[in-house]
Amino acid sequence: MKRIDNLKRKVRVPVKGGNVMSNKMITYVFYILTIAVILIGIVLSINGSLEMFPTDEQQGKVRIAGMVLVGLGFVGGVTAMIFKNRKKSGI
Repeated sequence: MKRIDNLKRKVRVPVKGGNVMSNKMITYVFYILTIAVILIGIVLSINGSLEMFPTDEQQGKVRIAGMVLVGLGFVGGVTAMIFKNRKKSGI
């Protein structure tokens, strides 16, 4: 009976190497993509439409799209920070 109980128990064995580097790499790539999306959104918001003679409607649409990109970038950054902290605390 004791042997069956020991087999049912899950034992976590710490593994050095392998998975830690890939998690860091994924987090860093996510940070870089987040910064790129935020910067593109800011550029679109400032410059507006890049056509030769844009209408006011086109300018407005591009500025809205830029602000959406900035918002998505911030959401992505917060998600990456939560993911990184979750991995550290073991939750």
